[in-house]
Amino acid sequence: MQGAKESPFDAGASPMTQIQWETMAQVAAELCDFYDIPVTPQTVLGHGEVEATHGKPQGGKWDPMVLPFDRTLNKKQVGDKFRSMVKSKITGISDMRETPASITAVIQGKTFREAQIFNEKSFIKLRPVSEELDWTIFHANKNVVELQSPGNSPSSIPYLLIDHSNQIVNIPAGSTESQIVSLVNKYGFVAARDLATMLNLAITWNGSTRTVTIG
Repeated sequence: MQGAKESPFDAGASPMTQIQWETMAQVAAELCDFYDIPVTPQTVLGHGEVEATHGKPQGGKWDPMVLPFDRTLNKKQVGDKFRSMVKSKITGISDMRETPASITAVIQGKTFREAQIFNEKSFIKLRPVSEELDWTIFHANKNVVELQSPGNSPSSIPYLLIDHSNQIVNIPAGSTESQIVSLVNKYGFVAARDLATMLNLAITWNGSTRTVTIG
């Protein structure tokens, strides 16, 4: 947006593209989900909305409330559309095709490579973690798996089944508990946030190294 002007509008030498705007919504969704930030006009907004919303002078900043690729939208519509995109990315209801990204997970000093961002959340492959922490699956159903470590009571945690092509695996109707356990062992991933809560440990995210740390 170098040299861009609001009025009369001039997109500048490097106008923001639609892909950049959509990617910004993906990043905002990931941050809102990770830090439990509600998506509202008070919490997710552009520079051009801050002064009117919070009364904090912005030195004339108006971006990104005029879209070079869609001049038909006014400032309010741009803000509302952006927040709608952020919400859709958090809920997973979106017309944008997501490319899952590999990340690194560190749990109590141990590094796990089978982890990824999926639907804007950090997920970690359950089997390597359970083997490292000496957990056994106590029970499992279509929603949660119950894990137990020696000398401790069982703990339940939600899970997703994600195959090697990053597609969700559905549990066939009528599956027995042993069949579900087998699927969890093969494809089970748990959200890093849920895992941190179960272990009663802090969780941090390093965007530069794409590492989620629990410990």
